[in-house]
Amino acid sequence: MRVYWSVCNTNKIGISPLRYQEPTSSTKDMYDRITDIESNSNQIKRCPAIRNYHENVFSLKFPIDYYLSFRDDTQVSTNMYDQEFFNNFFFIRSLKDRLFSLKLHYIFVTEESCVADFFPAINADNDFVNSTNLLSGRWDIGKWYRSLDCAFFLKEGVKEITIKEGMPYCYVRFNTDEPIEFIRFDYTNNIKDLMEHHLTIKKHINIRKYYPISWYYKFIDKVNYNAKIIKEINNNLI
Repeated sequence: MRVYWSVCNTNKIGISPLRYQEPTSSTKDMYDRITDIESNSNQIKRCPAIRNYHENVFSLKFPIDYYLSFRDDTQVSTNMYDQEFFNNFFFIRSLKDRLFSLKLHYIFVTEESCVADFFPAINADNDFVNSTNLLSGRWDIGKWYRSLDCAFFLKEGVKEITIKEGMPYCYVRFNTDEPIEFIRFDYTNNIKDLMEHHLTIKKHINIRKYYPISWYYKFIDKVNYNAKIIKEINNNLI
C-alpha cells in the first residue's frame, strides 16, 4: 500500500521539513536494546507474536534537539533557540492538568481506505517516552486529512525533558496486510488549502454534542474529496 507522507506548518514553526525522517520499523527500537546476543533475550527477535504485533508499525522521530523545564504548575521554559520558536513549537493546553503539545505535524494519506493508529513509542527508552503519557488516536487516513498532534500529559514529578534529534516519540500502525511503501510529497499551498477546507467541517457544530468520526467521513465521501487530494499530491512528489 502506498502511504503518502509529509509535514505541514513548518514555515510557521521554523523547522525545515528536510529535518523530518521517513518513518522506520518500530521493531528496530526494540532490537537496538537487545545487545546480549548469547542470552534468551535474543529469542525476542524471532518471536512470532511480537513480530505480528509490530507488522506495519512505524516509528516517528524528533527532527531536532530541544529542552523543556517545568516549574510546578506555573511555568514552562527553555534555554534553546528563541521565544518565537517556543511560542510556535510548544503549546500549553493546561498547566494545571500538565497537558501540552509539541507541534510535530506529520501527515499521512492513502488512496484507499486505511485506518491508522497513533500511540506511544512503547519499545523506545528515552527521556520523552519515560516522562510523558502520549495521547493516542485512530482515524482513516484515506478519508480524513489532518496532521498528527504530539499531545501528552507530563508525568508527576517530572521537572524537565531533554529531546534529541532522531529520538522516537510515537508509533503509527497502518491496519493493512499489504506492505507499506512510503512516498513523500511537498506540502504546497494548494494541498494546504484542500486539507483545511475539509477541517472546517468541525466549525459551527454543537460543542456540547459528541460527533463520531464517521459523521465527518460522510462529508468527504459525498464529494470524492480523496481524488482531489491524491491528484494534487501526485503533482508534488519529492
